[in-house]
Amino acid sequence: DPGNNDDPDTNNDEPLGETSQVHGLLQQEDGDDANFEGTFVTAFEVDASGDIEVVSHEEAAVESDGSFTVLIDLELYSGGEIFIEAEQEDEGSSQGSVLVEASVDGNAEVDAAPITAETTFEVDTFLEARSSGHWDDDDCSTAEHRASVTIDIAAEAKASGDYQSEVEAFARASTSAMKASVEYLMEAEGKTQAELEAYFEAQSETRAELDSQLLAQATDSESTVEAYLEATADALSELALDIESKASNAQASAEAFVRASAEMSTEVRSEARAHIEKKREFFVSTAIDAKLEALQAGADAQSEVESAAVELRGELAAATDVSAQVEAWAQFKAEVRSELEGEFEQALTELEAEMESAFEAYASTMADVESSADAEVISSDCVDAFLSLWAEADAGIDALTEIGGLVDDESTLEILVSLMVHLEVAAGLAAEA
Repeated sequence: DPGNNDDPDTNNDEPLGETSQVHGLLQQEDGDDANFEGTFVTAFEVDASGDIEVVSHEEAAVESDGSFTVLIDLELYSGGEIFIEAEQEDEGSSQGSVLVEASVDGNAEVDAAPITAETTFEVDTFLEARSSGHWDDDDCSTAEHRASVTIDIAAEAKASGDYQSEVEAFARASTSAMKASVEYLMEAEGKTQAELEAYFEAQSETRAELDSQLLAQATDSESTVEAYLEATADALSELALDIESKASNAQASAEAFVRASAEMSTEVRSEARAHIEKKREFFVSTAIDAKLEALQAGADAQSEVESAAVELRGELAAATDVSAQVEAWAQFKAEVRSELEGEFEQALTELEAEMESAFEAYASTMADVESSADAEVISSDCVDAFLSLWAEADAGIDALTEIGGLVDDESTLEILVSLMVHLEVAAGLAAEA
């Protein structure tokens, strides 16, 4: 427990130098009467090597309403990630923790999100990812990691008979997803480490703003998810990614998470995968809409597909197991295809025949990815398979251009192939891992 520190030299009567203030709130769970007497918070820094050190000037008392302000001693702080832990002093038991997203440099006054079971799970899985070696600062960010957690995931993990195993499995899945995203951006999109650092910074700034809103009760957890997805889309636009590339990035990330989720309990896995599918759906549905528009699909067809996307969103959120998620995507895939029949029926038939072996190879490869492996291995294997599938798709386009009268131009074929790949990958859910 990082909150247990009996070193008399840890705290001082007066600040050693400059300090920054972190404001927060310890929320009482389950509607119980709040009783924060004897509860204190301490700030810790996690440095690049994973070591944890106290960086608060002294313990800060939690007020009767759950609020607190803790001072960060900037002479103790070296620039790493900070988390706040609340502890009941008499019992010596942790009451929860939260990562501080905002920068505390330069006498800052910042907000942390309210401490809940959700933020505690974020901290626990972050610390596990660090200590296990899955975390890499070049590939991972606390903002993106936190975005993979929901209150429902945390609740199921807490109710599990083996909380630590859930923490270990989730840490692997989250870091696998982040690493897959970065690998895709660098290998397929040619992004540099400097560009990725700017992307991470934009995500962190957004997360810090959302934390302030949560503390002020100006938003809720569900709205925060939506706002973060929108902000991520904007940040990817700053990376010069188009709609197609954003969808591919989301697909690669989701595939890695799905493969790495196999060792979670059924309950945690169901909640975690429902959440990751929300992100995949957000980007893939947007790409599908854009491609239908590019194909000059009629207003009725676009409206039908948009309705199908809304239904997909609901089905994914309500899915209680993997098979339900697979079925939800399969239904969406069928709806999109039905709207393309008629004008593009021959092309779709030829495409399906041309791509059948490529999809089979992809599913087989994904099924063989070792779900208990290191996050680096999982992400690399998933991205390699994903990029190989796209290479096969490009080859398929070249072959089909030789069939006379199939479509008016090659760009139409490219759009149809892209539609097929996105829908087939999502409907396969990493070969139903």
